[in-house]
Amino acid sequence: DDGMSADGAVHRARDAFVVAQPIPSFGATQQVDLLISYPLSAAMAPYQPMLLAILMFSVFGAGLLVISGGIVAKSLTRPIWQLDQAVQALAAGDRKPVDVPGGDEFGRLAQSFNMMLGDLEAREAAIVQMSREDAETRLANRRAMNDDLQALGEETAHVAGIRVMRFRHVRAAIGHTAAAQALVVLAERVSAFTDGAVPYRISAADIGLILPASSPFANLEALRRVVVACSQPATIGDASVDLLLCCGLTDPDAGRGAPIGQIDQAVVAADFAEKHQTQAAKFDLKEYGNPAATLSLMSEMLTAMTEGGLELHYQPKYCLTESHVCGFEALIRWHHPVRGRIFPDHFIPIAEETGHIRQLTEWVVSRAIEDQQMLKAQGFDLPISVNVSGRQLNEDSFALWALGKVKSSGARLCFEITETAVINDPEKALRIINLFRNSGIGISIDDYGAGLSSLSYLKQIPANELKIDKSFILSMTNGQSDQLMIQSTIDLAHAMGMSVVAEGVETEHAMALLKVMGADSAQGYFISKPQPIDAMLDFLRTEEERACA
Repeated sequence: DDGMSADGAVHRARDAFVVAQPIPSFGATQQVDLLISYPLSAAMAPYQPMLLAILMFSVFGAGLLVISGGIVAKSLTRPIWQLDQAVQALAAGDRKPVDVPGGDEFGRLAQSFNMMLGDLEAREAAIVQMSREDAETRLANRRAMNDDLQALGEETAHVAGIRVMRFRHVRAAIGHTAAAQALVVLAERVSAFTDGAVPYRISAADIGLILPASSPFANLEALRRVVVACSQPATIGDASVDLLLCCGLTDPDAGRGAPIGQIDQAVVAADFAEKHQTQAAKFDLKEYGNPAATLSLMSEMLTAMTEGGLELHYQPKYCLTESHVCGFEALIRWHHPVRGRIFPDHFIPIAEETGHIRQLTEWVVSRAIEDQQMLKAQGFDLPISVNVSGRQLNEDSFALWALGKVKSSGARLCFEITETAVINDPEKALRIINLFRNSGIGISIDDYGAGLSSLSYLKQIPANELKIDKSFILSMTNGQSDQLMIQSTIDLAHAMGMSVVAEGVETEHAMALLKVMGADSAQGYFISKPQPIDAMLDFLRTEEERACA
């Protein structure tokens, strides 16, 4: 070992790992006396700084990668998050534009979203405008008026409704477009006469106004002047259209507690003014009543038809020339289980207004035929008169039903109608009346003299009988004028081939006078009050016994 002593070699051998062990080989074992091994740590020591540097660089690179990845991810996800938040806000009704700068894909997407928001707002504004505007006239509509009333809050305001009377006839004559132009002209006039009040179209024929309590036009007298001033012909194209107006006005205090709002109150008041042919009218809560209860009353009436709440009472007609009962008038009665007796004057007009009069009339006719058949079976074959509403004289279906019912039963009926029943559609009503007359159903003109009697209608109606209203009969003993009118009516009816029935006979003296005047028959409490069919059968038997005695 190049001069080294044995001790030095041994010394160095102690610092090394010396192993003497057998090393296996193929087929034999060889003995190794000495194996020198160098430590791994010593061998790796020169590389440790480099490994540390590599580790530090790796950690730094990983950290940099995480940070840069987070920054990149945030730059990518933040615009998507903003768009998501904006979409959720839009779904909730809140429009929030997205602010994403840059011209990349996200920036362009944000710009498209913001453009969509602008288009939505524009369309919504247009829709709101359309919802507040009448399509025909471009006037503010009922919704706009209602919104403006609510915007007043606690401030007291009146609402006026200017009505074009007979508007349906005007529109039918000149067309929808011209009628709408006429309303625009009216709105301009009304606004000018009311110091610039905003006109609203609140129904087909009504122009509405909101009038503060301090307005000089928030009273009936001022509105009458407005109606008179604006009731002038309007020139539409080459035509001149007459505008006949009336007005309804609400009173915030008087209308408080009504089941309808002020706008509807103004319309109802205008209905009242048109019905009574007056220029202006205020909403009256008492007169308006309770329509909801009215509707329930009709429902209860239909139930009463099937469950026995309705019944017919009969009042006899007494022949003055032969002194015997010659017929009956059927009169409907209703005893309500809760409300008690409900008078016909109350529920029959409601039935006419709601359209239930058809069902009621058919029930009366059917029941009268059944009772007549029962009387005939007992030996009393007498005609029965039934009141028929003027509305039924304009329904071909009712006429066919009635004719079929009478023909199949062989009934002897007389339909009592009023003169005014033929006013709405005279041609059709007279055609149906003639159809009844030619089929054997008698026709009686009821309540003659109670209304505006028209000799022209009296001449046209092919009636068998004329009934003088009881108001004349009740006062005939008080003076000569009523007697003269009754006498002239009797003579006129006879000259036209009609028999005469006097209603409301309550005294023997009145009955005697009517007999002298030539009336054919009488009806009233002096003879008998209306009674149920069983009581009337007893009355007939008593009369028969008295006649035979």
